[in-house]
Amino acid sequence: DAIASGDTSFEDYVIDPEEMKIILFTSGTTAMSKGVMLCHRNICANLMAMCSMVDIKPTDTFLSILPPHHTYESTCGILAPMFRGSCLAFSDGLKYIPNNLAEAKVTVLLGVPAVFELLYKRIWASVRQKGMESKLKTGLKLSNALRKIGIDKRRSIFKAVHDNFGGQLRLFVSG
Repeated sequence: DAIASGDTSFEDYVIDPEEMKIILFTSGTTAMSKGVMLCHRNICANLMAMCSMVDIKPTDTFLSILPPHHTYESTCGILAPMFRGSCLAFSDGLKYIPNNLAEAKVTVLLGVPAVFELLYKRIWASVRQKGMESKLKTGLKLSNALRKIGIDKRRSIFKAVHDNFGGQLRLFVSG
């Protein structure tokens, strides 16, 4: 009886690695947005490449901030974390990223350069508003000098900045 034992037909399903399974879209930064047809082999190659370059842990939490219908977000920001057993949180919108990072205890953030530029500007604006610009610049010089001799104290030197973004971030991935 299939109901009592559960439906296991998925175990016997034959996957054609060349069959188109998803249509995603390029960002259209150089021209009109284009649909990209990916087959199982394409998707798996993207996942394997991402996972060979970036250490994704089952204990990680990703924050999805980009549109999921774009190739980069779909493969690297959604499928890769799922493949590696990580947690995935979805942003409430671009202006809520700092709050969402803290709320979900995010460890990995994928974004495009414009997102990271926005976060960078936000950090400096906050520092200037608090009159701590020279302190941050000194911290940067100290951190860079220590790293040259193999000592990484960025988490402690920039604790206030880390805490502002939830205190758990370990990795930014830009694409």
